[in-house]
Amino acid sequence: MLRVVIAIAATIELAYFYIELPFPLHKMIDFSGRWFDILSGLCMAVFAPLITLAALALAAMGRRLGLAGILLAVAPAVYWAPLLAFVAAMLIRGF
Repeated sequence: MLRVVIAIAATIELAYFYIELPFPLHKMIDFSGRWFDILSGLCMAVFAPLITLAALALAAMGRRLGLAGILLAVAPAVYWAPLLAFVAAMLIRGF
């Protein structure tokens, strides 16, 4: 049962990540040379979907369901980490 719940949640997360895909791809393709744009694009377009795919693969195999659940919880945090870092930097440093 846990396997099915993890698989459904991972599918929903993947759908969300790929609905939002044009934004991070635009940030990565924009050759402004700012490291933050490249890092946020990688987190949003590459790392978070790969972590979710790993959780989906573990759930499909039925192995290490605890690890699959942890990966499933970490993927949105990786997706939103660049935005949270930007907000923290603006709170500390200001505009």
